[in-house]
Amino acid sequence: QFDKFGTRRVFVGTKTANGFGGPPSGSTTLSQKDLDTVKKLSFLEYAEALFSNRFEMGYNREKFSRDIYGISIADVEKAFADLDIKLESGRWFRKGDKYVTVLGFRIAKDYFDKEIHVKNVVTIDGIRFDVIGIIEEQGDQNSDYAVRIPIDTMRELMDDPKGLSALTATVKK
Repeated sequence: QFDKFGTRRVFVGTKTANGFGGPPSGSTTLSQKDLDTVKKLSFLEYAEALFSNRFEMGYNREKFSRDIYGISIADVEKAFADLDIKLESGRWFRKGDKYVTVLGFRIAKDYFDKEIHVKNVVTIDGIRFDVIGIIEEQGDQNSDYAVRIPIDTMRELMDDPKGLSALTATVKK
Protein backbone atom coordinates (compact mmCIF):
# COMPACT_ATOMS: atom_id res chain seq x y z
CA GLN A 1 0.00 0.00 0.00
CA PHE A 2 2.85 2.43 0.76
CA ASP A 3 4.39 1.65 -2.63
CA LYS A 4 1.26 2.89 -4.38
CA PHE A 5 1.03 5.97 -2.17
CA GLY A 6 4.55 6.87 -3.28
CA THR A 7 7.14 9.33 -2.12
CA ARG A 8 5.55 12.29 -3.90
CA ARG A 9 2.23 12.25 -2.01
CA VAL A 10 1.56 14.11 1.20
CA PHE A 11 -1.42 13.45 3.48
CA VAL A 12 -2.66 16.16 5.86
CA GLY A 13 -5.42 15.22 8.26
CA THR A 14 -7.02 16.18 11.51
CA LYS A 15 -6.29 14.29 14.73
CA THR A 16 -9.09 11.90 13.85
CA ALA A 17 -8.14 11.55 10.18
CA ASN A 18 -6.41 8.29 9.40
CA GLY A 19 -5.25 7.99 5.82
CA PHE A 20 -4.12 4.39 5.99
CA GLY A 21 -6.23 2.48 8.52
CA GLY A 22 -9.59 3.98 7.69
CA PRO A 23 -11.34 7.12 6.62
CA PRO A 24 -10.95 10.54 8.16
CA SER A 25 -13.77 10.94 10.63
CA GLY A 26 -15.07 13.08 13.45
CA SER A 27 -15.18 16.84 13.58
CA THR A 28 -13.38 18.81 10.91
CA THR A 29 -10.63 21.26 11.73
CA LEU A 30 -9.42 21.81 8.18
CA SER A 31 -10.96 24.43 5.94
CA GLN A 32 -11.16 25.53 2.33
CA LYS A 33 -8.64 28.20 3.29
CA ASP A 34 -6.18 25.44 4.25
CA LEU A 35 -6.66 23.78 0.86
CA ASP A 36 -6.27 27.09 -0.97
CA THR A 37 -3.03 27.76 0.96
CA VAL A 38 -1.63 24.32 0.13
CA LYS A 39 -2.53 24.74 -3.56
CA LYS A 40 -0.38 27.90 -3.71
CA LEU A 41 2.80 26.02 -2.78
CA SER A 42 4.99 26.14 -5.88
CA PHE A 43 6.53 22.70 -5.34
CA LEU A 44 3.16 20.94 -5.54
CA GLU A 45 1.64 19.60 -8.74
CA TYR A 46 -1.89 19.52 -7.29
CA ALA A 47 -3.81 19.16 -4.03
CA GLU A 48 -7.17 17.55 -3.31
CA ALA A 49 -9.72 17.72 -0.54
CA LEU A 50 -11.40 14.77 1.16
CA PHE A 51 -14.53 14.85 3.30
CA SER A 52 -15.98 11.69 4.74
CA ASN A 53 -18.67 10.44 7.05
CA ARG A 54 -20.60 7.28 7.81
CA PHE A 55 -23.98 6.97 6.08
CA GLU A 56 -26.49 4.25 5.40
CA MET A 57 -25.91 2.79 1.95
CA GLY A 58 -28.53 0.66 0.27
CA TYR A 59 -28.87 -1.57 -2.75
CA ASN A 60 -31.60 -4.03 -3.72
CA ARG A 61 -33.45 -3.74 -0.37
CA GLU A 62 -30.27 -4.28 1.69
CA LYS A 63 -28.84 -1.48 3.84
CA PHE A 64 -25.54 -1.15 5.64
CA SER A 65 -23.68 1.63 7.41
CA ARG A 66 -20.65 2.60 5.30
CA ASP A 67 -17.93 5.22 5.28
CA ILE A 68 -18.52 7.45 2.27
CA TYR A 69 -15.69 9.56 0.82
CA GLY A 70 -16.35 12.92 -0.79
CA ILE A 71 -13.42 13.68 -3.09
CA SER A 72 -12.30 16.61 -5.22
CA ILE A 73 -13.09 15.96 -8.84
CA ALA A 74 -10.84 18.55 -10.55
CA ASP A 75 -7.78 16.26 -10.75
CA VAL A 76 -9.48 12.93 -10.05
CA GLU A 77 -8.14 11.07 -13.09
CA LYS A 78 -4.58 12.28 -12.51
CA ALA A 79 -4.74 11.50 -8.79
CA PHE A 80 -5.91 7.92 -9.31
CA ALA A 81 -3.43 7.40 -12.17
CA ASP A 82 -0.64 8.51 -9.82
CA LEU A 83 -1.78 5.78 -7.41
CA ASP A 84 -2.01 3.27 -10.28
CA ILE A 85 -5.74 2.85 -9.64
CA LYS A 86 -7.78 2.13 -12.76
CA LEU A 87 -11.44 1.66 -13.49
CA GLU A 88 -12.70 -1.82 -14.25
CA SER A 89 -15.76 -0.26 -15.88
CA GLY A 90 -17.44 3.10 -16.27
CA ARG A 91 -15.89 6.53 -15.87
CA TRP A 92 -14.47 8.93 -13.32
CA PHE A 93 -16.31 11.99 -12.03
CA ARG A 94 -16.85 14.95 -14.34
CA LYS A 95 -17.62 18.59 -13.68
CA GLY A 96 -21.34 18.91 -13.00
CA ASP A 97 -21.76 15.40 -11.57
CA LYS A 98 -23.83 15.41 -8.40
CA TYR A 99 -25.58 12.24 -7.26
CA VAL A 100 -23.12 9.74 -8.71
CA THR A 101 -20.69 7.29 -7.15
CA VAL A 102 -17.56 5.34 -8.03
CA LEU A 103 -17.38 2.10 -6.07
CA GLY A 104 -14.49 -0.04 -4.93
CA PHE A 105 -14.27 -3.53 -6.44
CA ARG A 106 -15.47 -5.48 -3.37
CA ILE A 107 -18.38 -3.12 -2.66
CA ALA A 108 -19.59 -3.73 -6.20
CA LYS A 109 -18.88 -7.45 -6.42
CA ASP A 110 -19.74 -9.04 -3.10
CA TYR A 111 -20.67 -6.59 -0.35
CA PHE A 112 -24.36 -6.89 -1.18
CA ASP A 113 -26.17 -10.13 -2.09
CA LYS A 114 -26.57 -8.93 -5.67
CA GLU A 115 -23.58 -7.60 -7.66
CA ILE A 116 -23.64 -3.87 -8.49
CA HIS A 117 -22.85 -2.74 -12.04
CA VAL A 118 -22.30 0.61 -13.74
CA LYS A 119 -25.70 2.23 -14.41
CA ASN A 120 -27.24 0.61 -11.30
CA VAL A 121 -28.61 2.85 -8.56
CA VAL A 122 -27.61 2.73 -4.89
CA THR A 123 -28.87 4.90 -2.05
CA ILE A 124 -26.72 6.92 0.30
CA ASP A 125 -28.54 8.49 3.23
CA GLY A 126 -31.79 7.66 1.41
CA ILE A 127 -30.79 9.57 -1.76
CA ARG A 128 -30.47 7.82 -5.13
CA PHE A 129 -26.95 7.75 -6.62
CA ASP A 130 -26.10 6.46 -10.10
CA VAL A 131 -23.11 4.13 -10.19
CA ILE A 132 -20.81 5.60 -12.86
CA GLY A 133 -17.64 3.62 -12.19
CA ILE A 134 -16.17 0.56 -10.53
CA ILE A 135 -12.49 0.45 -9.65
CA GLU A 136 -10.30 -2.53 -10.50
CA GLU A 137 -9.48 -4.80 -7.59
CA GLN A 138 -6.58 -3.33 -5.60
CA GLY A 139 -6.10 -5.98 -2.94
CA ASP A 140 -6.50 -3.61 0.00
CA GLN A 141 -9.57 -2.81 2.05
CA ASN A 142 -9.27 0.97 1.78
CA SER A 143 -9.66 0.89 -1.99
CA ASP A 144 -11.71 -2.23 -2.56
CA TYR A 145 -14.44 -1.23 -0.09
CA ALA A 146 -14.42 2.52 -0.81
CA VAL A 147 -17.54 4.43 -1.83
CA ARG A 148 -16.66 7.75 -3.43
CA ILE A 149 -18.88 10.69 -4.31
CA PRO A 150 -18.10 14.26 -5.43
CA ILE A 151 -17.00 16.40 -2.48
CA ASP A 152 -19.66 19.05 -3.17
CA THR A 153 -22.34 16.36 -2.86
CA MET A 154 -20.82 15.20 0.45
CA ARG A 155 -20.81 18.79 1.69
CA GLU A 156 -24.50 19.03 0.80
CA LEU A 157 -25.28 15.78 2.65
CA MET A 158 -23.38 17.04 5.68
CA ASP A 159 -24.88 20.54 5.46
CA ASP A 160 -21.32 21.86 5.63
CA PRO A 161 -20.50 23.81 2.44
CA LYS A 162 -16.79 24.12 3.24
CA GLY A 163 -16.18 20.88 5.12
CA LEU A 164 -12.89 19.00 4.79
CA SER A 165 -11.59 15.97 6.66
CA ALA A 166 -8.17 15.75 5.01
CA LEU A 167 -5.98 16.99 2.19
CA THR A 168 -3.67 15.11 -0.11
CA ALA A 169 -1.06 16.79 -2.27
CA THR A 170 1.36 15.59 -4.91
CA VAL A 171 4.85 17.05 -5.20
CA LYS A 172 6.10 17.96 -8.69
CA LYS A 173 8.61 15.60 -10.31
